[in-house]
Amino acid sequence: EIIHYGNLGPDDVALIMAASRTIGIAANQIAKEHGARIISTKRHAAKKVVLQDISADSILSTENRIWHRGL
Repeated sequence: EIIHYGNLGPDDVALIMAASRTIGIAANQIAKEHGARIISTKRHAAKKVVLQDISADSILSTENRIWHRGL
Protein backbone atom coordinates (compact mmCIF):
# COMPACT_ATOMS: atom_id res chain seq x y z
CA GLU A 1 0.00 0.00 0.00
CA ILE A 2 2.76 2.51 0.79
CA ILE A 3 4.24 1.89 -2.63
CA HIS A 4 1.01 1.97 -4.62
CA TYR A 5 -0.96 4.69 -2.83
CA GLY A 6 1.93 6.60 -1.32
CA ASN A 7 4.05 6.46 -4.46
CA LEU A 8 7.09 5.77 -2.27
CA GLY A 9 10.40 6.14 -4.07
CA PRO A 10 14.09 6.98 -3.75
CA ASP A 11 13.62 10.63 -2.80
CA ASP A 12 11.14 9.88 0.00
CA VAL A 13 11.39 9.38 3.75
CA ALA A 14 9.32 6.68 5.44
CA LEU A 15 8.47 7.07 9.14
CA ILE A 16 7.68 3.60 10.44
CA MET A 17 6.17 3.39 13.91
CA ALA A 18 6.66 0.24 16.03
CA ALA A 19 9.23 -0.78 13.45
CA SER A 20 10.62 -3.73 15.40
CA ARG A 21 7.28 -5.58 15.26
CA THR A 22 6.46 -7.98 12.42
CA ILE A 23 4.57 -5.54 10.18
CA GLY A 24 7.09 -2.79 10.92
CA ILE A 25 9.99 -5.00 9.87
CA ALA A 26 8.21 -5.79 6.60
CA ALA A 27 7.47 -2.08 6.04
CA ASN A 28 11.16 -1.26 6.64
CA GLN A 29 12.26 -3.85 4.11
CA ILE A 30 9.73 -2.73 1.46
CA ALA A 31 10.60 0.95 1.86
CA LYS A 32 14.33 0.18 1.75
CA GLU A 33 13.85 -1.90 -1.44
CA HIS A 34 12.32 1.16 -3.08
CA GLY A 35 15.21 3.38 -2.03
CA ALA A 36 13.45 5.44 0.63
CA ARG A 37 15.25 6.79 3.70
CA ILE A 38 13.92 4.96 6.77
CA ILE A 39 13.14 6.56 10.13
CA SER A 40 12.06 3.81 12.51
CA THR A 41 10.60 4.12 15.99
CA LYS A 42 10.75 1.61 18.80
CA ARG A 43 9.71 1.67 22.41
CA HIS A 44 12.51 -0.22 24.16
CA ALA A 45 16.26 0.21 23.83
CA ALA A 46 16.75 -3.55 23.41
CA LYS A 47 14.93 -3.41 20.06
CA LYS A 48 17.56 -1.09 18.55
CA VAL A 49 19.66 -4.07 17.44
CA VAL A 50 16.72 -5.47 15.46
CA LEU A 51 16.31 -2.18 13.60
CA GLN A 52 20.03 -1.86 12.94
CA ASP A 53 19.96 -5.37 11.48
CA ILE A 54 17.26 -4.38 9.00
CA SER A 55 19.15 -1.23 7.98
CA ALA A 56 16.97 1.54 9.37
CA ASP A 57 18.65 4.87 8.58
CA SER A 58 17.52 6.53 11.82
CA ILE A 59 16.14 4.95 14.98
CA LEU A 60 14.13 6.91 17.52
CA SER A 61 12.95 5.69 20.91
CA THR A 62 9.38 6.56 21.86
CA GLU A 63 10.29 6.00 25.53
CA ASN A 64 11.60 9.53 25.33
CA ARG A 65 8.63 11.93 25.42
CA ILE A 66 10.35 14.29 23.00
CA TRP A 67 11.27 11.61 20.44
CA HIS A 68 9.61 13.57 17.63
CA ARG A 69 12.32 16.24 17.89
CA GLY A 70 14.67 13.70 16.31
CA LEU A 71 12.75 13.96 13.05
